[in-house]
Amino acid sequence: MPKNLQCQRRGKGGSVWRSKRTGNNKVDYSSVRDIFRKGETRMGQVVDIITDSIHTSPLAKILTDDFREFYAIAVNGLQVGQNIMIGVNAESSAGNITLLKSVNPGTRICNLEYGNYRIARTSGAFTTFVEGVGNKGKIVLPSKKDKFISLDSIVTVGSVASMGRVIKPLIRAGANFYKHRARGKKYPNIKGISMNAVNHPHGGKEPRLGHPTTVSRNAPPGAKVGLIAARRSGKKKKK
Repeated sequence: MPKNLQCQRRGKGGSVWRSKRTGNNKVDYSSVRDIFRKGETRMGQVVDIITDSIHTSPLAKILTDDFREFYAIAVNGLQVGQNIMIGVNAESSAGNITLLKSVNPGTRICNLEYGNYRIARTSGAFTTFVEGVGNKGKIVLPSKKDKFISLDSIVTVGSVASMGRVIKPLIRAGANFYKHRARGKKYPNIKGISMNAVNHPHGGKEPRLGHPTTVSRNAPPGAKVGLIAARRSGKKKKK
């Protein structure tokens, strides 16, 4: 009996695919947003720095002066017992959470608000604030590209900690397996063309697939693999 496709098994959401995350150390900035919404500036103290398996960087447990606790992404050089500032008038020093317009040009920043998204959150990541242009701020992304975001965006001063994570090799395939398992991802991910024809629509003993990999959005679950509802495929022509 052939097995169901990987995408079919993932849709069931069994124990194999469930995230094995430990603890409840969710990064929640609702307390931070309340401080900025009221136009206040609060002092906070780093109570603890913890390691969460689902995050690539350590998390800092922060206690504010009005006795509110929250978890934030730890920046490089942050220590337990260190005092930080959170608010609109916070200084441009490492660890502080402030607005982009309060940051000095040339400063490294991370965890930027960009609409409903956040930029520079992984370990060792940072962007550089260049200058303010009108009501926008020019930043340089890790990809060396320029981007303009609102000067009222909430940012964290400094670069994300644990920048040496990619230097240490995983050594064993088992270490890579547990790294993916903590995030609810499948490892190893076998290509369909490497399987038998009975196990996958791309499978078989041919060296090439021999037919297009694009499938309809309305394809049945047994055939919905490859490029689903792709607008285009293949390499772009050089102009």
